[in-house]
Amino acid sequence: MARSGDGAPTGALAQTTIPPATSRAQNAEVGKAAAGSGRPLPNQGPIIQASGRDQQSSRNSQRLTPMADNSTPPSSLPRTSVTTTSDSSAKLRELYNQAALRYATIDSYVARLRRREQVKGKDQPEELILFKFRKQPWSVYFKWLGPTGNGREVIYVKGQHGDMIHTLLAAGDMPLAPAGKHMALAPDNIFVRSASRHAITEAGIGVMIEKFGMGLDAQERGDRRFGALSYVGLTKRPEYDTPLETMEHVLPPGADPQLSHGGRRWLFFDPLSHLPVLMITHDDKDHEVEYYCYDRLQYPVKLDDLDFDPDRLWPAKK
Repeated sequence: MARSGDGAPTGALAQTTIPPATSRAQNAEVGKAAAGSGRPLPNQGPIIQASGRDQQSSRNSQRLTPMADNSTPPSSLPRTSVTTTSDSSAKLRELYNQAALRYATIDSYVARLRRREQVKGKDQPEELILFKFRKQPWSVYFKWLGPTGNGREVIYVKGQHGDMIHTLLAAGDMPLAPAGKHMALAPDNIFVRSASRHAITEAGIGVMIEKFGMGLDAQERGDRRFGALSYVGLTKRPEYDTPLETMEHVLPPGADPQLSHGGRRWLFFDPLSHLPVLMITHDDKDHEVEYYCYDRLQYPVKLDDLDFDPDRLWPAKK
């Protein structure tokens, strides 16, 4: 990834190699869906544009080598002490500052997202999603590429298109509703909120950086209500060839409304772009409840109103 004069971490950082281990069954077919849909997703090269609209080539593309498309990564995680040292605190602040500064330079980006969530106590299947994001006006676009929800598309633009979440349904999304039907629901609609652990306004890399900063600010004030953050070092994850800088957040009961008994969250940063590209959360029983993996990240990209206009992207059939 192109850098603006900032250097990669030095060799003084310890590198940790984590053996594969997981508490959840994995779906090995997720990565095969793109090829089956007729739209191959090569490990290297431009990401596909699901809207069919041409994008100018990005000057920044993620150099992290993602996992092979026919495999799903195990949730292998480092084990660290919850005790933070002055060196750890300084490194955490550096991680946050670098991520926030880099993100401030990005107006729009496109990425591929792999998502696994536990919703209402039930593990959901892994999803493979094309994700587009624009800061102003705040806009998100999703297109499901894998076997789960294949063909589904979702658009939301704050304050536009009725301030509704617009969805192009996939087969089986709603009883008696055919695939390709266009529906619009409010962001706080019970059907919308029950489909994911988080509101749509929490989508994207920016929210991960913001929440990291809030937890770090609290820790530096001596406020432990939000838990303890510690710097782990460079961690080798199976999703990427490049080791990632890693932060661990031990969450006490009540710190996260989704984790009534507490848990642990890991945030993994690309050492070249300084952006978080992977977040994993385990509950108090060490069971994975959240997994968000971004790869093939491209920025800057030219995204305009047409990229987030449901009427233009999904014209009514006559």
